[in-house]
Amino acid sequence: MLKHTEVVLFMKEIATLTGEYIRCRDHQLKEKIKDDIDFLHSVIHS
Repeated sequence: MLKHTEVVLFMKEIATLTGEYIRCRDHQLKEKIKDDIDFLHSVIHS
C-alpha cells in the first residue's frame, strides 16, 4: 500500500502528464503518455 505522500506525488505526475497529453499533437506520443497515465492510476488503485 502506498503512503499518502507517494499518492500525492503520483497524482502530481498524472496532472503533469495530462497537461502534456492535451498539448501533444503526435498521435503515437499521445498513446504513450496515456499509457503512462493509466499505469500511474493502476499503481494508486492497487
